Amino acid sequence: MDNHFVLGIDFGTSTTLVALPGEPPTVIPIGVSFPWIPSIISSNNGSTWSVGDDAEFSDVRDQIRSPKTAITFDNYGALTNERGIEITPEDAILIILKQVKQKCRENGLSTLGLVRMSCPAIWTGEHRRRLTKIAISAGFNVDVDHIMDEPIAAAISWWWNKQSRGIPLVDSCKAVIFDLGGGTLDVAVVDIYSANGKPDITVMSARGTREAGDELDSLLAKHVESELLQRYNFDLLDNPAAGEIRGWILRECRGVKERLSVVHETIFEIEQSSLGVPSLTIGRQELEEIFRPQLEKLVACTEDAIREAKMKHPLADLNVIMREEIQDIGKEVNFVVLAGGMSQIPIITTALQKIMPDAHIETAPSKEKIISAIVEGVSNLGDFANLNVHRPSFDFLINWKTNDGIEHEKLIFPAFTSLYDSYEIAIGTGNPGKSVYFKPPTDPIGMCHLIIRSVGGKDVSFNIDGKESKSIPLNANRNLGIKLKLCMNGRLFITDSLGFEIKSRIHEWPIVRWGTTGRKPQVLVLEKLANESYKMSTPHWDLNLD
Repeated sequence: MDNHFVLGIDFGTSTTLVALPGEPPTVIPIGVSFPWIPSIISSNNGSTWSVGDDAEFSDVRDQIRSPKTAITFDNYGALTNERGIEITPEDAILIILKQVKQKCRENGLSTLGLVRMSCPAIWTGEHRRRLTKIAISAGFNVDVDHIMDEPIAAAISWWWNKQSRGIPLVDSCKAVIFDLGGGTLDVAVVDIYSANGKPDITVMSARGTREAGDELDSLLAKHVESELLQRYNFDLLDNPAAGEIRGWILRECRGVKERLSVVHETIFEIEQSSLGVPSLTIGRQELEEIFRPQLEKLVACTEDAIREAKMKHPLADLNVIMREEIQDIGKEVNFVVLAGGMSQIPIITTALQKIMPDAHIETAPSKEKIISAIVEGVSNLGDFANLNVHRPSFDFLINWKTNDGIEHEKLIFPAFTSLYDSYEIAIGTGNPGKSVYFKPPTDPIGMCHLIIRSVGGKDVSFNIDGKESKSIPLNANRNLGIKLKLCMNGRLFITDSLGFEIKSRIHEWPIVRWGTTGRKPQVLVLEKLANESYKMSTPHWDLNLD
């Protein structure tokens, strides 16, 4: 842990929170009604922008909600409100983060030290760099290599909250973190071992989807528009105030969704009576029917994460696991931790209990605790040298020189790339993994070199059977390239254009040491394999990221 770490920030799709480091951390109230500020900006002229609570209660036609989704969906185009006012995603996010910094100063907090942030598990290295660049522009000191996956942060928060309440903790357990917020679902499967009052957390898998609360709000709003037309002949297509009315409908649908998490029936009612929008009675069953297709995708993502986690255990028979009933795999899960505001929909609990029948499903005691779970995990001051992430947090690159003496570099395997696709499980692929093939555009002079580098640009060395090197030399030409495959069981296969093959596995797969281990510089340790049938003897990956 950096001794100058001063703040944790959860820049969420729907809300943004700040916490001071500690055991436990302290959430700082930066909002008016709640400790958080809504992740919203608004403007009716394009020159001045409101943010947070002020934007939440502004005219819905002025609002731009959830600018974080622009990063998730790789959107670099303009965001537009109902009035047609445009702003770039970078500027929209910058406005929110500058407001956060101002609120920190109003609370007497220093913003000069290292600030740790979080992000969805599905974000790539490029997504993480994009957020970091904006945060730095806002005046925060953020190291992209220390951005924490949101479900991992939720796991830390859950563990520490149980300990702080005096709840006895088992020596070891397997937990599934189901973090469903406004923009994404993140699912992580973690093994937790308690040692000397601190958790040793290994993330066996983490997956996600881009369908979450915002998507359900839109589906419910479309349903409401249809019901208004059928029941009352209230047709928005012929209404000159259609844009404004749609904004109010979407706002009320968010409230309906939240209320139906605790009651079986509620009234859909627009505050602005002058708009003439009729009221509707909406039941929980109605909402669940709208949500069901989306729920199926969320459950499928969870099943993939559970199955992937089991595949990473030592001596795992991948073919058997691919065909095993998900309920049988799910019986190994001890806890399901619900995080994120959307996770409270009752049908979600029912669906998760079916695939993890023996798990105890837990949630935070209040809405505030549910929403603050991630920032509490990000800001926890525990020694997380034993916190481990689940997939390569560095880039694989090829470096070569051409006849003109110019040195070239090509990214071939980006950091945080998922190591398999869901269809590989469905069709029973024997050795799931991610393959890449590289051919230089022109013949290189001498050898090409495989190098690895952290998202933040820190060099990582290879260590193969005790010999350390900054790169692996490989033959390649414009006709015959280099093949690389990283399998989900930790095997790494590299073949150059002459047919020379390196068969190795990443030592101590799948653990990547996230915190301080005392080893500098970073080293990726590989062990040679004698043949394809090599069986792993340990479930760990050894890589220091400091």
